[in-house]
Amino acid sequence: MDANLKGLFVLISLLLLLTGCFEPGQIQSSGTCTNKMVPNSFLVRWNGEVPQEYSQYKLHPNSLVTRFSGVSKEVVEKTILAKHNNEFLVAEPEYEITNIKTEAEAASVSAESIIPSDSWGQQDIQASSAWTYLNERGDGVVVAVVDSGIDVNHPLLQSQIVNGRSFIGDPSDLSDGAAHGTHVSGIIAGQAGPNNFIGVAPNAKIMPLKFMDAQGAGNAGDAITAIVYANAQGAKVINASWGGTNCSASLQQEILAVTQSGSVFVNAAGNSSNDLSVAPEYPAVYQVPGKITVASYDPSGNISAFSNYGLLVDLAAPGNGIYSTLPPTDTSGEGNMGLESGTSMATPFVSGVAALLFAARPSASPVQIANAINAAVVSGHIGVRTGGHVNAFLAAQYLMSH
Repeated sequence: MDANLKGLFVLISLLLLLTGCFEPGQIQSSGTCTNKMVPNSFLVRWNGEVPQEYSQYKLHPNSLVTRFSGVSKEVVEKTILAKHNNEFLVAEPEYEITNIKTEAEAASVSAESIIPSDSWGQQDIQASSAWTYLNERGDGVVVAVVDSGIDVNHPLLQSQIVNGRSFIGDPSDLSDGAAHGTHVSGIIAGQAGPNNFIGVAPNAKIMPLKFMDAQGAGNAGDAITAIVYANAQGAKVINASWGGTNCSASLQQEILAVTQSGSVFVNAAGNSSNDLSVAPEYPAVYQVPGKITVASYDPSGNISAFSNYGLLVDLAAPGNGIYSTLPPTDTSGEGNMGLESGTSMATPFVSGVAALLFAARPSASPVQIANAINAAVVSGHIGVRTGGHVNAFLAAQYLMSH
């Protein structure tokens, strides 16, 4: 990180300190969000570097976050934080993270909202027009899908997978018991399949990073580890189709760090039908340059009934009745396909567009990619900051002309 970026990082951290998000010497539990805590587990983000005596507790060699598990709050405060009072930025309990699908999509997406229409989303955002204009389809760009795993044997995905890793249990076990990460991955980079299916950036690569179990449950520490790993392994786009009312200052700081280190972070707005300015969800509401928060819209061009919205949401993408890859439903091991709805499905459309833009202009910064996507929306009756939805062709034109 150069001196200017490091200075900006410290400035933002100080602003968080002044606004009461955390205080030196104490473990802070935010009073602005509902948190489910991992018992006796705490995250500390250090300022500059991790003290050598705690390096074994780092979430990742490139991370400034340490995790102390199996200890009480009092032990962490008195034996660690008191000794290094001016050396850390954030100290907080480790919070649980819930897969949006299990928490909201299943409850809020009715049968009537699932439209049996093959690949209307790819057509609506003009993905094929962007391919023709750019003369590429996301060639070689790595998109990290930080989620519940992937069906590594799916015929439309198996050739796309690079550097996958699980951060829960066996590092090599990428199986997708929640059937979520597989669907997300297909929207981004699935190969051509039945019913006119094809991903938004079919020549991109998928880096599946598993931090949620079959019930769609994970925690902030593993999410942070996956995000740092993605950036360290060269992922230009990080897709986060998850979130909720649980918030983490350490996670917010890590998102800031990876966007400053070359990765666009794309996350779901959530499915609670709320204005996020009034009822915030995380990480959707974190305002970080190079980060995009995505709502869902339906085939009529209206924001989906289940989707969150508001001025803290950047734009919308197709999210009703999205056809994509799924794990097998029987022991045959054959790839499955199906319809899902939610902002989890909208988010990978934007990640796919980001991959197209990075392939066309590899030297672009995350901020430039995010700005191009947000500046080139199709205006509509959508209550988000830009007032519109993503369009791959218009975003490509904007990026190449600026």
